[in-house]
Amino acid sequence: MQQANIGASVIEAQYIKRISTAELANILGESRQSVYHLRKQKSAGIHKVQRLAGIFEMPLVDFINLGFKND
Repeated sequence: MQQANIGASVIEAQYIKRISTAELANILGESRQSVYHLRKQKSAGIHKVQRLAGIFEMPLVDFINLGFKND
């Protein structure tokens, strides 16, 4: 079974788009610590995921697919 990992999606999207954790925190209006915490999460609310996909200028499905792993 496959399971999406939103934290992994964030990490991969940051790498692809060359957005630092500090920059992402600034865009989100959150602290760097909260972004580091987000990067460790396996799930997040749909509104947060939609917002992140928008920040990374990716379709929602593409953003989520970045974090898929096979179990």
